[in-house]
Amino acid sequence: MGIIDKIKDIYKPREKTEKDKLIKVVEEYRKTIPPIYNNVELLDELCNPELDWYIDISNRSDGKSMNYFRCLCKISIELNLKFIVMCRHYDLRKAYQETLVKAMELDDQFAPHTMLSFKRGNEYTMVYYDDKELCIITELNSASDLKIHSSVLKEFPIIVYDEFLALESDYVSEEFEKLKTIYESVDRNHGNIPYIGIPKIFLLGNAVNFASPLLSNLDLFFKLQNHPMNTKQIYDNITMKISRNDNVNELRNTRAFGGIENDPMSSAQFDFNMFLLLDSNDNLNITKTMCIKHEDKYIEVMELKNGKIVLKVNSIRKPYEFTTELQDLKEGVVFLSERYKKQNMRKKYENEMFHFYDAFSKDYVLKNPHIYEINIFKCLAMLDDVSQSEEMKEKIYLRNNEEVIKKQLFKKFFEYDLLGK
Repeated sequence: MGIIDKIKDIYKPREKTEKDKLIKVVEEYRKTIPPIYNNVELLDELCNPELDWYIDISNRSDGKSMNYFRCLCKISIELNLKFIVMCRHYDLRKAYQETLVKAMELDDQFAPHTMLSFKRGNEYTMVYYDDKELCIITELNSASDLKIHSSVLKEFPIIVYDEFLALESDYVSEEFEKLKTIYESVDRNHGNIPYIGIPKIFLLGNAVNFASPLLSNLDLFFKLQNHPMNTKQIYDNITMKISRNDNVNELRNTRAFGGIENDPMSSAQFDFNMFLLLDSNDNLNITKTMCIKHEDKYIEVMELKNGKIVLKVNSIRKPYEFTTELQDLKEGVVFLSERYKKQNMRKKYENEMFHFYDAFSKDYVLKNPHIYEINIFKCLAMLDDVSQSEEMKEKIYLRNNEEVIKKQLFKKFFEYDLLGK
């Protein structure tokens, strides 16, 4: 090859990769977003094979929902990379149909919104644009029924769960497990999805509260407390952006309910009371640990080298030595009956004898007398005895058996009394 040919080879146009094509669509759409609104920054990482979760938390009116939906519609139309709009329950499906119509209506990049059509089924609503599949709208409560539609769902590998943070009473039961079930129905392409390889999950929300089951299962509470405002960070397989958009806050009447600083949905900051929380400078050098299962939560108790006893609560399944529920009793596990509780244990918390890994753990424990009355010291001491003595293991078995018999007798005599016998 001559020198001229070598120069031509160096400067010849590089063939565009799938990532180049996807990023180009995102960048072209981004040019149309007014500077004061959310610029869908997390979509830049859509091709990152190391990421599964994309979390964007900001204040109200930031334009998250509209801009992510519009950009994903562009990606779906131009690259046939389709998505799922996830909501909590069936009644919200219609609302998201209207959201998509409004998104098209207000954007000149799309043909008239009348090109949108909807086919509503029991488990999902199929959305069409110019008679081609655009996206699916479905709800968490249809998770089990959606299993039979996995051959359809696998063609929609991006899940967008909008408003994933809600008032505490609005969360549906087993949110994480239901989302996991739907993800598994989508994940049928064995890493061979064009452009992105594997399915991706987007969580969009405002800082309503930190009671979200998803935040708990993703073990993000401590990270939320320490995440710098207006930054994007990567934590293992999660990328998270938290931002406060003062430009749009200035356009809203935040005075009516106490101003921006008193409203997490305007400030984009969760309401963290740092009293009794583990300091970020604390060295988590654990000398002893145990776990208590309470309902669907796991309370990890850690004794640190510096003498602190730290409690951490989440929904991530792990081995446990103690339980507050008889149905969770099994070999080697101690049932925490009344003999393991003390009414004055709350005073120990007030006197700073216990600390918490994060704000969610503190909130959960101190609101629940079934937990804060547990004599943690007795449990830790008993754990030492269990590890040292086979005789103690036998005592545990006898005590647990005694509690089961007591419960059965109480139920029997209570029913007997109700029948008037």
